[in-house]
Amino acid sequence: MFFAIRRLALAGALAAGLLASCSPGPSAGPGPGPKDTGPYPSEDGTQRPEEIQNPPGERADRAPAPPPQRAPQQAGPFAAPADPDQIMRQMNDAVRRIPGVEGSTVVLAGRTALVGVDLSHTVTGSKIDSIKHSVKEAAERTGGGYRVVVTADVDLVARLRAVAAGIRQGRPVSSFSDEIADILSRILPEG
Repeated sequence: MFFAIRRLALAGALAAGLLASCSPGPSAGPGPGPKDTGPYPSEDGTQRPEEIQNPPGERADRAPAPPPQRAPQQAGPFAAPADPDQIMRQMNDAVRRIPGVEGSTVVLAGRTALVGVDLSHTVTGSKIDSIKHSVKEAAERTGGGYRVVVTADVDLVARLRAVAAGIRQGRPVSSFSDEIADILSRILPEG
């Protein structure tokens, strides 16, 4: 019973995260606000001379002030996310450079990155946990601000591979929400 409730809670949280990450933000288009009745710029961003209007009290021979410059967007925790495919490739590349890792699969679901690793057959015991910790750190360093969850379980890695293959074929991540929630419930410790 507890596991069913936890699985439903994880699926709900995952679905909410997927919907929030896919919803369009507020429009920042070039159109005027409701109080702006001034001229519109032409396609190249400049105003044609006949469209330039001078405020009352200003002479017509003065050139209008240039429009304010927008500050360049800076990277940070609240910056727009980079391309998910690029982030997945970067995480895969970083993870595969770790000694003992023979292959990896990354699935991004909302703000969570699920990383499945294939370890060398010579890795045993406490070395597995050490490598999983290194994998988590390497994936987190690639950026994007994702919460990274790592598994080396053969069955879970195979399931992650199937999810990743479906996403590559064009299926939306949301169609795998139940599968991802089940994988997460098996990876994350009971709390």
